[in-house]
Amino acid sequence: MSDRPLWTPGPVRAAIVRALPPRLAKWLFWEFWPTWAAYAPLVPWFALCGARERCLTLPFIANAPGPLSMLAGESKMEILTQLPEGWKPATALVPEGPPERREAAFEHLHTTDPNFAFPLICKPDRGCRGQGLRLVRTMQAARAALALHQGASIVQAFDPGPHECGILYAREAGSKQGRILGITGKVFPSVVGDGVQRLGQLVLAHPRLRLQAGVFLRRLGERAMNVPARGERVVLAVSGNHCQGTMFVDSSHLATEALRERCDWLADHVPGLHFGRFDVRYTSDELLRRGEGFRIVELNGLASEPTHVYDPELSLLESYTQFARAIRELYRLGALRRAAGARPPSLREALRTVREVFAVKASDGLAD
Repeated sequence: MSDRPLWTPGPVRAAIVRALPPRLAKWLFWEFWPTWAAYAPLVPWFALCGARERCLTLPFIANAPGPLSMLAGESKMEILTQLPEGWKPATALVPEGPPERREAAFEHLHTTDPNFAFPLICKPDRGCRGQGLRLVRTMQAARAALALHQGASIVQAFDPGPHECGILYAREAGSKQGRILGITGKVFPSVVGDGVQRLGQLVLAHPRLRLQAGVFLRRLGERAMNVPARGERVVLAVSGNHCQGTMFVDSSHLATEALRERCDWLADHVPGLHFGRFDVRYTSDELLRRGEGFRIVELNGLASEPTHVYDPELSLLESYTQFARAIRELYRLGALRRAAGARPPSLREALRTVREVFAVKASDGLAD
């Protein structure tokens, strides 16, 4: 997690947030806008980039064909297997099938391989935005996590971190040297008890947490009625995803030549990777700057947003400027691959892919 404290709005906006229902108050902060609203101002920029390159769908070929070439919904396991050992937590796949068979596969893995002792992360092999991620500490919790969806599941050793970030990376086809386009630090939300208020009340009283109260209260369930002791800190999210309540901050100051060289080396192991985001757990900022002390929990492809732009301390103009730069980079990489012979999809094919992406959801989108 980032060392930044959980950001709160100024007194005027905080008062407005407390006065309005959360579903209305979140419109005051663009980071909480729904996807369609956040991307709407970028549509003209997509159109301009497409007109310049005489092709709207070039971003779809920025990465070479393979598991990273889709927008999302790709097999996480297929991607992780390409990464070198020692740079990722122990990870295994529980295949799709009847619940009894899936439970048996998990129990065999847990009881025969010491790398898969509790606690473990369990999440859909094909999913997005942290949907269905569970931190399981018991066999009962593991069974409940596997029952959330019918598809294949990833089981991963929980990396203690304690920090987490996403490293947005790009490099041209044929080049051995890439660029770090931004680093997203993650602040996991929490509340501190006062010995009087219930957990649910503490969430609703916080001007930022209130904006995603629906997520937190669903996750807490009956625990929302618990009264934490004075000074007791209760972590409200484990998934490093903004939709699940984690705050994103711009940590691009952590980018160094040593970290870029490490990303180059890691990208060498993933054929066709030209644009993507390494989501990593790491032990300290100092080690990360040296390109050490981290492990990759997930590697995303073309759907990798420059998520550091969701930093609440960035201005709207600055956020959209950086978003536009990332989009322009996708078009540039796609144009280079087109010049090398790659064929961009038709607009109809691209739209069908986008629809398929948004159809990939866990039966329970909530994560721990």
